[in-house]
Amino acid sequence: PFTNEWTIASGKWTQRGKAPLPQKGKAYFFPSVAAHAEIFQDIDISNYSFVTDLGLMRMKYKAYMRAYPQRPADQSFQVIEFRNANNTIVDSFKTAHYDSTRLWVSVSHHQVVPKGSRSIRVRLLSDRYNGSNNDGYHDEILLTLSVSPWVYVLVFIILFVVLRFWFKKRRKQI
Repeated sequence: PFTNEWTIASGKWTQRGKAPLPQKGKAYFFPSVAAHAEIFQDIDISNYSFVTDLGLMRMKYKAYMRAYPQRPADQSFQVIEFRNANNTIVDSFKTAHYDSTRLWVSVSHHQVVPKGSRSIRVRLLSDRYNGSNNDGYHDEILLTLSVSPWVYVLVFIILFVVLRFWFKKRRKQI
């Protein structure tokens, strides 16, 4: 899961593949030795500004979190931020803080991308409450964007109006 597209804001993030096993794949995000750790990724959606500003862009988010079995358990949470062209947050969503030590906890969220959004920042955060390692883990982070079906209706209406105007204009010329 660890690529150059993620920026470490705090902590010493790395990959881990055992104790516990990943939810999926070979590894998950491990914050290592840090009391508080954060890593983030910015997703540029400026090419979709027309659809976004019409309120027709949708976002779906799904991820998993887990902690190492100890008491008190370390905690993980995630934040999704919608940012405008000036990098100002226009809306955000924050998960609960999770400290599940037995199973990976699935979190999901979906919403219309707020008008004016030009990027989406996905933030993974973990807080240590026990031991030397920060054992608030993150895995299988998935954000998908889709266009509302209303876009197709809108395109059809515009096409219909343009063609109708064009045919009327041609009839008058004949």
